[in-house]
Amino acid sequence: MTFKLTSLIFLTLAVIMVMLSSSANTADALPYWCVCGESRTKTHRACINAGANWDGGSCGCDTYPIHNNFIASCARLLNSKMTFKPSTLIVLAIATIMAAATTGAEAWQQNWCVCSNNMPKTQIACTAANGNWDGGSCGIVTNQKYDDFITSCNKQRGAVRCWL
Repeated sequence: MTFKLTSLIFLTLAVIMVMLSSSANTADALPYWCVCGESRTKTHRACINAGANWDGGSCGCDTYPIHNNFIASCARLLNSKMTFKPSTLIVLAIATIMAAATTGAEAWQQNWCVCSNNMPKTQIACTAANGNWDGGSCGIVTNQKYDDFITSCNKQRGAVRCWL
């Protein structure tokens, strides 16, 4: 069997290329079969993101770049915060606004108060509290107005009397 010199050179180059392509850092360790935490869903997502081979339970990473992409994708998935769909965010925002609006509202019936059964003192205290003056007593509908009425009446050295 005789070989031409060019065939021998070509064969030598082919053997060298095969040896280089199967060096220790690629052929002996791959493929890696990986999972992402304990979640099959996250493993599947990380596998798809990395462009690796999903076998239904684990992810086959054929190359180091794919393996590195899988690890990075898995880390992002494991560290990700909870996210919501836009429609869910809108519903949550409306619920929050409604809760905030009703929290500040005070469920008071109108109380009627006088300051020492004295019409001028009662009128001064009612004006200070921004209450509802009816000509003889003051209608008060919130805690703040009640506090303001008491403060004004006390400054006049009066005694507060209220009823529903």
